[in-house]
Amino acid sequence: MNQIVKITIDGIECMATKGQYILDAAKENGIFIPTLCNYTGVKPRGSCRICTVKVNGRMMTACTTPVA
Repeated sequence: MNQIVKITIDGIECMATKGQYILDAAKENGIFIPTLCNYTGVKPRGSCRICTVKVNGRMMTACTTPVA
């Protein structure tokens, strides 16, 4: 069963599925996070670091960090 969690991105409350990547959750909620190396159907690698976001004070790549 998918668990829905509430997250905050740039001060905007968003709903996301637990385990979904932050980048995908942001996209579903209409929030743009730029990327260069993330392609549909290809496993995320986080190699370009363009999608870096701050999560609880730590810098993480949005394409490889799951929502928790």
